[in-house]
Amino acid sequence: MLLPVKTLSRFAAIILFTVFVQPAVHSQIGGSFTDSVRHFKTDSGLEFGLWGGNGEIAPAPVLFILASTIDETLGNDYFRQCGTRLAKEKGWLCVSLDLPYHGKLKKKNSRDGLMGWAAAAQRREDFVAENNSRMKAVLDFLVRHNYADENKIFVCGTSRGGYLALQFAAVENRVGSVAAFAPVTDLTALREFQGIPEEVLLPSFNLNNKISQLTSKKTWIVIGDRDERVSTDLLTQFARDLSKAIVNNNAAGSIELNLLPEPKGHTTPKGAVNRAVDWFKEQIIPSSQHIQWDSTVRPDIFNSRVELFRSLPHSKKDIVFLGNSITFWGEWAALLKSPHVKNRGIPGDITFGVLERLDEVVKGQPAKVFVLIGINDLAKNIPDSIIIWNYNRIIGRIKQESPRTKLYLQTLLPTHDILNKKSAIYKNDHRIQHINKAIKEIGLNDKRIVIIDLYPAFADPSGKLKRKYTWDGVHLNIAGYRKWAEILKQGKYLK
Repeated sequence: MLLPVKTLSRFAAIILFTVFVQPAVHSQIGGSFTDSVRHFKTDSGLEFGLWGGNGEIAPAPVLFILASTIDETLGNDYFRQCGTRLAKEKGWLCVSLDLPYHGKLKKKNSRDGLMGWAAAAQRREDFVAENNSRMKAVLDFLVRHNYADENKIFVCGTSRGGYLALQFAAVENRVGSVAAFAPVTDLTALREFQGIPEEVLLPSFNLNNKISQLTSKKTWIVIGDRDERVSTDLLTQFARDLSKAIVNNNAAGSIELNLLPEPKGHTTPKGAVNRAVDWFKEQIIPSSQHIQWDSTVRPDIFNSRVELFRSLPHSKKDIVFLGNSITFWGEWAALLKSPHVKNRGIPGDITFGVLERLDEVVKGQPAKVFVLIGINDLAKNIPDSIIIWNYNRIIGRIKQESPRTKLYLQTLLPTHDILNKKSAIYKNDHRIQHINKAIKEIGLNDKRIVIIDLYPAFADPSGKLKRKYTWDGVHLNIAGYRKWAEILKQGKYLK
């Protein structure tokens, strides 16, 4: 029976107290989805673990799970909590890291686990900020390598892991929802911190100081009614304070507290995991509500243009301009005064089209390839994460099939709806800037890739395409092409 005790706002804050008569036990979910945890390292050598996922066929929803070490967390059905079902049923990718002073992060001549936290706190070492930094680095890596759907990032944790999950959700904008199972909300409630004066602890350790940052998040918490280890009373007060802050600030977040009977004390009450799974599923828009898109659509001119390209001679001296109509309408050989420049633009093309015809581009092992693609993907409602995923696939194909080719990625140009058209190409400045940010991050991590940031030179103060460079708000006029060619010449990219 579900008994709402107090609701401060119709939508913003929900605090739920539930009573059951049956005895509570650990919630265990059926058979394992996989018998092994996959270990990876970021470019800087930071180790993390993966479990579940969709086979890397596309960027997946990501659930960070925090409890202890990588293997103890992802290798244990109890600590994986709702991650087991979300991975098996929905293809979510579960991710974990060693917590501070756990496993490989135990520092020399230092205590491990919570005793390590307490000792670090007395030395005023900010292990919380350090953990947030490590998690951000892993998330950046997963997004950059297309494991993660940047719009579907979630975090959960158990006990001390729940504390760090709430801390990370507070500071990471890409995390929209957080679930905590019997979490620590006040370090001073732990016996390991007994005797440490509160004034010694860094302000960042106090979750109450993060409430304002959590008001924009969706938060779900469960705890047993007799949890003396982390203190049921302190957690309940934290939830009430967060609920009040959400209402007072008219914020977009919510807090749902499930207080369940649990005679064992500090453990996850029976039924909590399934409740968390259902809650997480609600945080993602149902597929029926998603805007539909089709990767197979090609412009009418596509096949004839590709047939023409394949019939033309290829050379290792070629400088290929690869893209859509914005590239197609440029007289590149004349603008750049080079007979080696080859125009491989197709009006209306998208990133999937470029992938389909990439064999022709790499056939002659060209010296350079300049890429500008993606604006038509917006018109086809293709998600940003898929566009960036395709960019990485294009890069991977060129590097593998034409390893000596120098690759240049050009950022998308702004648009300007001067003809009052309804195409999704227009009025999507935020998406263009998001994609451009991702393109630039690709270049930061690969010395073989050169980023040419065209966007600033073509944008007016409001972020629109400068009218002097366009005739319809998307395509360039001769002044626009001259400006583009000038940027390439000044950067000496053709040398």
